Amino acid sequence: MISIVLSPEPQILVDNSVKWGKEYADALQNRRSNPPERYRETEIKDALKAETSRKCAYCESIFEHVAYSHIEHILPKKKKPYLVCVWSNLTLACPVCNSNKGTYYNPSAPLLNPYVDDAEEELTFFGPMAIERSARAKLTIVKLKLNRPELLLKRHDKIREVLRIMDLILSSGGNQALINALLEELRESIKCDAEFASCVRCFIDLEGSTKGIGPL
Repeated sequence: MISIVLSPEPQILVDNSVKWGKEYADALQNRRSNPPERYRETEIKDALKAETSRKCAYCESIFEHVAYSHIEHILPKKKKPYLVCVWSNLTLACPVCNSNKGTYYNPSAPLLNPYVDDAEEELTFFGPMAIERSARAKLTIVKLKLNRPELLLKRHDKIREVLRIMDLILSSGGNQALINALLEELRESIKCDAEFASCVRCFIDLEGSTKGIGPL
């Protein structure tokens, strides 16, 4: 999990979020079968894709080439219906994290919020394994199943690619042009928009120091 910066609110929500929230809450209260899901508007979803770099806000996987993205309500819409179209309560999640989180809501034991919390301070990685540094991080890892087998495999593949680049640097024979190009690849892998950037950052910090590559 990596911290996400809240982007400017789409104009469609500036104009309609309060009205749409009341509309949704009223529909739930009156027990209508299908409350209107105005948050699915294309302008909103496109803004969320840009804000999250098309990654799941929780597991950091880029998943849209194999699955649909889900508009995620950080505080669940069934518990907080008036927040259903509030910009700061919306993000993007993969189907698995979205399903695992479900309607979880506990003010006394909240999950990590990548928009508010220092996610990389509370949740770190040892190799492909997510490791908690706080009780909230442990709860988040367990509830969202952030160490599920498919995620471990994908993170492992990413680490292997980073390790390959590091080995090429060490075997470059001092070719500075090649080293610079390889270092740029490493820098790309730790940018906020890179898949599993938090995991890769932890690996590079540890392995890069061991191999003498130094900070990027």
